[in-house]
Amino acid sequence: MASALAYYPGETLAAVESEQPRPYDRGRSLCPLAAQSHTICHQPKGKIAPGALLVVTDHIGRSDHAGPLSGRAGALVKAAVSASGWTGPVVYDVAVRCDSTTVSHRTAVEACRGYLAQTIEDTEPARIIVLGGSAAESVLGRRVDVASARTGFAWLDDLDIPVLFVRPDYQALRNRIYREELFDDIAWAVSVEVEPPPLHDAATLVRTERDALDAEAGLRAGLAF
Repeated sequence: MASALAYYPGETLAAVESEQPRPYDRGRSLCPLAAQSHTICHQPKGKIAPGALLVVTDHIGRSDHAGPLSGRAGALVKAAVSASGWTGPVVYDVAVRCDSTTVSHRTAVEACRGYLAQTIEDTEPARIIVLGGSAAESVLGRRVDVASARTGFAWLDDLDIPVLFVRPDYQALRNRIYREELFDDIAWAVSVEVEPPPLHDAATLVRTERDALDAEAGLRAGLAF
């Protein structure tokens, strides 16, 4: 008898789904990086409401004095969201919330992930846009080259939320072509209809002549095998 081969063997939950949500605390009393950082822990900005669009950027920029995406690059992102036709609430958050320059990038992303998990729990977003590799790593647990993965997406399996890849916002400040792509990609991300990948499906492994004949019969009948 033919055996099944799982498409995605092992754990299918994204890192942020497995993370314990951590309530926001401005003084960083709950943060494992509190001793290494000398800036406040920035909280998400926007309207916390179910079905929101959650936009996550890599880090706090130099001009983001009022929180995530509150500076020059954030102004471009907000203009792109406004132009996209999205009419629901929008929440802006960040993968790394403070300067944390004395620790590794991965350590900072992992330390801040609990705050992002709390934002997702509070917001129950309809979809998540990640603006850069660190934002993707914070959500998924793996870094994504979002410039190469434009119009790509991942999925939060347990929460049933699409995660859509968009070029980092700060690149749009320095390059007109990237700025046009930012507007185009956000318009795509808020409107595209995507289906979850077959995380729990399996392929039939053909090992014998009998398996091959069964597979051929199934394909001739128009069935996926």
